[in-house]
Amino acid sequence: MSVLARSSIVVYLMCLALIGCEDEQLPPPDDEGTSKSLIEIDERFSATVQADRKMMLTNLAFVVQPDPIKPRSMGVSLTTVRPGVDGSRMIFGTFVQADSLSDLTKSNVYLSAGRLLNPYGNGIFTARATYQPKFVALKITGFDDEEVRGTFSGDFYRFLTVRPAMRPEIIKVEATFVAALIRYTD
Repeated sequence: MSVLARSSIVVYLMCLALIGCEDEQLPPPDDEGTSKSLIEIDERFSATVQADRKMMLTNLAFVVQPDPIKPRSMGVSLTTVRPGVDGSRMIFGTFVQADSLSDLTKSNVYLSAGRLLNPYGNGIFTARATYQPKFVALKITGFDDEEVRGTFSGDFYRFLTVRPAMRPEIIKVEATFVAALIRYTD
């Protein structure tokens, strides 16, 4: 096929594309009076974390659900419902031997992870670093129908975002939290 024939085909296809675009309606312009939706920040349910720097994570929930396979066991997780403006988020989850939330106040919940970075596992994830629990104790200090209060502390592996494959540093982390209580029942 000659260059002239190929050029003619390209011009013809471009014309068809332009003709087809005329029939499509463009979306309406944004109203200047409406603002873009922002990420909601709920500071009532938040954690204050002291690590190599001080952080505040908002929009926390404490989820409790019975384990259908094992009697006297339940799954618990402490997580951010929505990441922060900078993308910071937290998730800790495990199974514990307890009948109720009252039983959890009588002992610690222990969390741990490996020395290799797991972006889908337990930890605190920020733009600067990821903190995975080496050995951490989570303690529920109180609760009511709407919220759970507690602390967690221990050794964390810190992985820097700019060098995620490097050997992690072990640092001490202490935190206090208040989280919305979400209960799942049978």
